[in-house]
Amino acid sequence: MFAQVLAELLEARLGKVDKLPSVDMVARVLDNVLHGVPNTSGNNIDMDIASAIRDAIERAGCHRDVVRYVIRSRFGLEPNEELTELSLNYLYMLDTWITDLGIGSRGIRDYIGEAAVAAAALAIAEVELGSPKYALNILNDKGAKTVITRLRLDEFIKQLEQR
Repeated sequence: MFAQVLAELLEARLGKVDKLPSVDMVARVLDNVLHGVPNTSGNNIDMDIASAIRDAIERAGCHRDVVRYVIRSRFGLEPNEELTELSLNYLYMLDTWITDLGIGSRGIRDYIGEAAVAAAALAIAEVELGSPKYALNILNDKGAKTVITRLRLDEFIKQLEQR
């Protein structure tokens, strides 16, 4: 489902088949999106691909697959059911957070990579270390400081702790 939606969105955004990006380019941008890496190349094609990927994830409703992929590829863990469900819970909480704080008007649709990385780190911290507050250490150790900054994750965690 995701691949079909992505192909349709790429064709609609980038034009005729002879103008579609290579599989390597789409794979590179997909990897960056799913690892929470912001698009800094300034290349309009890359930005169109990233936008199409984010929209395809939303339309295909594959958040579960995304968080499982992030847990496995970004954090090197096998995503069991507990970790997956907890990550999804944090992902949906971050959706509200992103919208309410004005970080992005479309919530996780605009920040799916960063939000999935943050959600996975929060879940891992809770399951393995006993508290989501340790997600900041995990993200710093994994070189994902931009995720912390962009999503104002330190404030998010403070809000969680006040509950």
